[in-house]
Amino acid sequence: MREDTVGLFVKECCLTGPQFQAYSGQLFESFKTWAERSGEPALSQKRFSDRLEELGFKRGIRKKHGIPWIGIGIQEPES
Repeated sequence: MREDTVGLFVKECCLTGPQFQAYSGQLFESFKTWAERSGEPALSQKRFSDRLEELGFKRGIRKKHGIPWIGIGIQEPES
């Protein structure tokens, strides 16, 4: 990989810290939208998830709305 696409997404579009969490489906959809807008290569959901783990984020326990990622949240776009 020429650069860390997932790391760049996290830096530009996410909030990090123990108080944040985002469900895997929402996080991946946000990543795909960002990648398309930014001209970055899209990854499979598995590769995306693997990279989040490499970056130190943890998967939570499956809940009604899916599997949360702990330590990362989706930053709301500025109006």
